Amino acid sequence: MPPPFIKFHGFGNDYIVIESKDLALAGVSATAELGEFTRRICNRHYGAGGDGIAVVSQSEVQGADFHVRIFNPDSSEASLSGNGTRCAAAYLCKPRPAITCLIRNSASQSLTRIRFP
Repeated sequence: MPPPFIKFHGFGNDYIVIESKDLALAGVSATAELGEFTRRICNRHYGAGGDGIAVVSQSEVQGADFHVRIFNPDSSEASLSGNGTRCAAAYLCKPRPAITCLIRNSASQSLTRIRFP
């Protein structure tokens, strides 16, 4: 069964946001499987279509609230994506108004502070 997802738009790019726990329940766990899944779901003719996916999870690193992995439609993992991170932050912070999120990006190991009113 396909995992639930939501699609966000950020300054002209559209990203599919998926929680890692939902991917695991759908049987998508290894990076190779995630790459193939990304290629299929980002296809604009046969999938949901998108400029990439943002996989979100609770951070295991102290000082960060969440961890985000961004994958490109060609299945490669992005080192950084401002619009992808923005879409993930909107998803993560939407049910929690007036908070600050610290988001860790996989490849860059950087923290992004997002403040929502």
